[in-house]
Amino acid sequence: MFSTLCLSSASLTQNVPKIFECNGGVVADKETAIRIAEAILSPVYGEKAIRGQRPYQVTLKDGKWTVDGTEAPNFGGRFHIVILQSDGRVLEIGYGG
Repeated sequence: MFSTLCLSSASLTQNVPKIFECNGGVVADKETAIRIAEAILSPVYGEKAIRGQRPYQVTLKDGKWTVDGTEAPNFGGRFHIVILQSDGRVLEIGYGG
């Protein structure tokens, strides 16, 4: 039930986006940021190319998760993705050396 979220029923009708400000947003932790990065990047670059760059470098700064792959010689560079903590939007995506 939606009442378990940190919203009152009045605020649900007034400002639905406030739901994304609860408990660290939709992407509240490092593990969720990694799952999102893999889900978005694997179909584009190939699952082997993305997972082959583990361990990932994951940081949270100013409400943005940055997930970078570890450069692997077999994959011609590394990936980079920035995900907004509050709602999971992808702000940047790239692959290079």
